[in-house]
Amino acid sequence: MPFPTYGDATATESLYSLADISARSLSNRIHHTMYFTDGISLYNGQSPSSSSMLPGHPDVSLLRVYRELSEQTLTWYGSLPIAIKPDLYGTYRATGQAYVLRLRYWSARHNIYRPFVIYVTSRAADEEVSVPVSAIKRCELCLAATRMFILTAGHVLSERTPYTFSTTQCVVSYALILALAAQTPILADAVGDCLKLLETAIGLLKPWAVAGSASSAAWKS
Repeated sequence: MPFPTYGDATATESLYSLADISARSLSNRIHHTMYFTDGISLYNGQSPSSSSMLPGHPDVSLLRVYRELSEQTLTWYGSLPIAIKPDLYGTYRATGQAYVLRLRYWSARHNIYRPFVIYVTSRAADEEVSVPVSAIKRCELCLAATRMFILTAGHVLSERTPYTFSTTQCVVSYALILALAAQTPILADAVGDCLKLLETAIGLLKPWAVAGSASSAAWKS
């Protein structure tokens, strides 16, 4: 999905808008593929071609889908014009729009690999089931993306913007994934800083914890 080129005359603000639109399109594709079709089968350990339980390994066809979506995410980022391409790891201060694009990237990575965290944590309690190394590695990719999202979210949640609601919702759900992984021995080492990240998440949610909201419930817990 190459990013469209409009020449040097295009305003930076317009490029940011186009980049955000393309990121949302990619996000919709990920959600439709992972959570509304066969990808959901990984959550309950079932093969998409039958109702039988998987023998400890995700379906090969699903792995190809994950790899393709990951490559599309990398292509999206690589296609962004230099003028608006965000620093993914935050080594320098950026604009609010650049932080949003960074969140888009890490959110996409999280959503692609989150089913593996659910898959592993739901099977780890069964000592007779071995968890494949490939699944563990993809869990680590998800948790790394989760960490970067939470560390970046503070830049977006420092003031009210059109992205406040969606960002707080992501922080809540991503914090739950971190907590779930931290309680699973096979994944605990990948989230050694879980407590610090959860404290960061709570601090981000507190200013937006309106009574009755998901942010309020997460903060009080």
